[in-house]
Amino acid sequence: MSAERFREYGRVAKSYRAGYARIAILYPSSYEAALASLAHQSLYYICNSHNDIIADRVVFDPNSDYVPRSIEYGMTLKDFDAILASLHFEPDIVKIASMLIRSGIEPISSKRTDSPILLVGGPVATANPLLTLCIADAAFIGEFEPSIDGILDAIIESSGSRKSMLEGLADIDGIYIHNLSRTPIRRVYPMNLDDAYHPVLQLQPLDREPIWGRSMIVEASRGCLHRCLFCLEGYIFKPKRDRSLAKIKLLIEDGAEANNVRKITFYAPSFFDHKDSDRLLEWISEAGLEASIPSLRIDTIGRDRLESIAKVGQKMLTLAPESGFCPLASILGKPYSKEGLSSIFKDAYSLSFKELKLYFLLGFFEGEEEYILEVIRSAMDAGFKHPNSIKLSINPVIPKPHTPFQWRGLKPLDFYRRIRRRLMESIDKRIVDMDFYDERWAQIQAVLSLGGLELAELITRWALYGGGLSGWRKAVDDTNLNIDRYTSEKSIDYIFPWEGVVDLGIERGRLEEIYSSFKEFEGKLAMLTGSI
Repeated sequence: MSAERFREYGRVAKSYRAGYARIAILYPSSYEAALASLAHQSLYYICNSHNDIIADRVVFDPNSDYVPRSIEYGMTLKDFDAILASLHFEPDIVKIASMLIRSGIEPISSKRTDSPILLVGGPVATANPLLTLCIADAAFIGEFEPSIDGILDAIIESSGSRKSMLEGLADIDGIYIHNLSRTPIRRVYPMNLDDAYHPVLQLQPLDREPIWGRSMIVEASRGCLHRCLFCLEGYIFKPKRDRSLAKIKLLIEDGAEANNVRKITFYAPSFFDHKDSDRLLEWISEAGLEASIPSLRIDTIGRDRLESIAKVGQKMLTLAPESGFCPLASILGKPYSKEGLSSIFKDAYSLSFKELKLYFLLGFFEGEEEYILEVIRSAMDAGFKHPNSIKLSINPVIPKPHTPFQWRGLKPLDFYRRIRRRLMESIDKRIVDMDFYDERWAQIQAVLSLGGLELAELITRWALYGGGLSGWRKAVDDTNLNIDRYTSEKSIDYIFPWEGVVDLGIERGRLEEIYSSFKEFEGKLAMLTGSI
């Protein structure tokens, strides 16, 4: 891949000079996905703001013959002193392994004796650093802003020495290096988002469409007030913090001009939980800007807020009921009523929203699809009957670390296949576009979410076999992995690989109480839903 493939606006104009510390900022997905990551963008600008560093980005290309090269300078991964990677999605770990292999770098960290240091951060590293350390030399626990200067200083001061760099990194808050760091590692995070770095100028592609459209990304808040039973980020990124309205306005005023855009894409776990969200949308509208609002909680919106969203130019309304059965949705942490949801659909249609996108979880009881179909009928009754006006995203619920569902097992694969088949037979495919996450990938994700260092050989073989479903099956056979160990229901005294390694401020006893309460409710589901 040559640098010429990427024409973009917003690059740092920096000439390479001997003596610079060379840092690769790796994102294990497409170029478009990398630019949609605010963390990836932030690392690029922070690293290049240092006089003694030159940083370039490397993204994943599925072409198995491709030796990864950086976007601006065409350097291979072996040309760098350090690699900083963000891991947001567990199966992407095989892409990092593949990129290392293609670059001639040993993928198993415990066998690596030379080559650049690989430091991995992001939600996956924070939640379960033992999985990350299958391939990484170091994992970062938390949010990078308070520690990034120390990390960069350690890289610079090591002068390319692998041993010196690891020793320097081990002393930094939030860094975990197996057999070198003192545990448990406490999660690092900034308390005041106004003081945390946020890029104003942002990389913009010139010859391809960004995932969110041409816009400026603005993080309005971080962390969440809610503790949905299945949600990793709701637990590991607490407490909930807002950027001030004044700070957000300043970012937008400067950023809209710097990026030559009129659209703002907001990042927030629950946008309307920001205390000034309504005033912010009013200001956006008065400024003549457009905005894209992320997936919304049903219990935070009414007609007034739908009007505000419509005024800033958004035509798709994205909601996450999670379950069509209201009592289950409520105990999962997403309460709503049928009447309330029907009212939202009617208001949205009357306000000229063109599309609905709805998120659902599966894996609780037979017949879940009937409740999803009921929600679809309600949306169609409200007027969403034109082609492709309803988009469904349906996902098996997957056990995640540090959540009450970490003990939960997956249903047999045939359970999900039956529901998918029934849905496909029942929906009007002219109106409803359904994206059903493959249950085989859900099984892989569960293994990776709950696994540790024992998966290193499997991940390597999986990468060598191409990183897909067939490659996974071959790697499982080669390593004699017992998948049931990870995908079956866990006893409440089960010891997870991250315990004693990280301290995220989450009480295991409280998680046990919540899950036990849910299991009592789940025992009544068959009777409540008539699925006996």
